[in-house]
Amino acid sequence: MRKVCLHKASPLTFANPFGVINRSSAVSANVLNRDNFQPQVAQWSFDVQRRLFWDMALNVGYIGSKTTHMDNTVELNSPDPAFNTPTSTLQSRRPYQFINDDGVLRPLTRIRFLDSGANASYHGLQMTLQKRFNNGLSFSIAHTFSKSIMEGYGRNEGDGYNPNTYQNPRNRRAERGRVGFDVTHNVVSNFVYELPFFKSTDNAVAKHVLGGWQTNGVLTFRTGFPLTVTQGAITNTANVTIRPDRIANGSLSNPTVNQWFDPNAFRLVSCQNTATPELCRYGNSGMGILEGPGAKIVDFSLFKNFQIVERVKLQFRAEMFNLFNTPQFARPNGTLNTGGSFLPVRNAAGGIDYPSQAGQVRGPGAITGLVSPMRQIQFGIKLLW
Repeated sequence: MRKVCLHKASPLTFANPFGVINRSSAVSANVLNRDNFQPQVAQWSFDVQRRLFWDMALNVGYIGSKTTHMDNTVELNSPDPAFNTPTSTLQSRRPYQFINDDGVLRPLTRIRFLDSGANASYHGLQMTLQKRFNNGLSFSIAHTFSKSIMEGYGRNEGDGYNPNTYQNPRNRRAERGRVGFDVTHNVVSNFVYELPFFKSTDNAVAKHVLGGWQTNGVLTFRTGFPLTVTQGAITNTANVTIRPDRIANGSLSNPTVNQWFDPNAFRLVSCQNTATPELCRYGNSGMGILEGPGAKIVDFSLFKNFQIVERVKLQFRAEMFNLFNTPQFARPNGTLNTGGSFLPVRNAAGGIDYPSQAGQVRGPGAITGLVSPMRQIQFGIKLLW
């Protein structure tokens, strides 16, 4: 059984706390699957550890997980793309066109189906090399080679780039793809090194002012986040995110901030031109098939402790974030332009011409932002006791 909640937009007053129901207006509904299951997570791992020379240890491991019955939401009443005609309107193509509201048939628009039908998986190879603190030096290098895949409404919720709705609710497997935060390669290294200069000198001034400095650093290198290429409204369908056709890989060997991927590797689908009926359909491009810019971040700090008394010391700190001032670019614009001059048209030979999508200012493939600020330097003094 399904529980249906009607959405009634009407003013509420103390005299009429339930509002006035307009039974001639359209209505939407939330449908709850009463056969929902509790989410289940299965995790497994295997690793090998080895002690090496110079107080170092190596750990290599595999970690996997599988999640089933994740909470999910699907728009069940979205119509398939088709040209609007007097006998084929958007409402007439909905799978569920009316609802019986106390004996009155009312047009039914959106049906939000809540169930537990989403799934996810993660597989990762993790390698860590660590050196324990000895002779003023310690460091750690961690590399993760992984892939995270999910299907369902929550797969990209909140990342601001990949859509979190189904293009075609009757083909849910087509929405399976990389999670918005998935990173193929991620390397993080950190170190602590006490500078050996002037440690054993007999000169008290040199020892206390020039000696005892400590350097620290964190180095982060990762590949880019996944990117989904979409397009504007296809028209004659409900408000869902539509993807174009993919005719080539789309990746560029030398991407730039003005053109990170090739938008001409994708072609619009559209129901706006009756001369091209074969394009009035869903596109075949997948989820998360491209990759945005990676990151190269070096954070560095310099510490110095000044001993005041036995249990009190003053610490000077100089910290530099993004030391080399390297731009950390955000993902590019992944939405193709569906303006009139970009729509496909039938040519004289009977084929279809697709206007170029490349070269637009801030258009598809252009990067217009950063994911982290440029270099920042800060100084501080801390009293420790």
